[in-house]
Amino acid sequence: MKETTIFKNMKDTKTKKIEDYLKEPYARILVPEAEGGYSAEILEFPGCYSYGETPDEAIDNLDEAAFGWIEAALIQGQTIPKPHSVDEPSGKYLLRLPRNLHKKAIQMAERERVSLNTFFVDAVATRVGAHEFYNRMVDRLESLSAQLTARTTNAIRLIEGIQLSSITDSYFPEIKRAQTSDTDSNLNN
Repeated sequence: MKETTIFKNMKDTKTKKIEDYLKEPYARILVPEAEGGYSAEILEFPGCYSYGETPDEAIDNLDEAAFGWIEAALIQGQTIPKPHSVDEPSGKYLLRLPRNLHKKAIQMAERERVSLNTFFVDAVATRVGAHEFYNRMVDRLESLSAQLTARTTNAIRLIEGIQLSSITDSYFPEIKRAQTSDTDSNLNN
């Protein structure tokens, strides 16, 4: 690896080595390529990409690329992004509502004998659950629609075949007689 350089992150007041950044849990993606070899990238570092003939080589090359990426960003005075896994939601969310909607929410929560917080958590959970349910129903309806289309197509073909047979029998009785006599002669043999 390259020689260690110490930078002062402009947003942080502490001094940090590039190696310290590389020890953090950044999302590293390894992808086998169709033509052979492997590509690798760090999601939090736009454009930080590498390639290797083996998975280990691709990851080693990625670490070198990340070192250069961080070094260049710090020289330019940019802030190094935090790993995505560090930015977990806190579970707190400040919500601004129009006063009339806030009042109605309070009234509904009182009617249900729950806190306003519980009321909103339930409302969000219901909406998220409804969205998931909606997606499952759309998938199911699309599947049923495809099955119905296939069955309808088969039924139409069957009806067309019956109608064609009836037309043939009505307008071309000699074909029917010829088929019948062929069948009779085959039975006699």
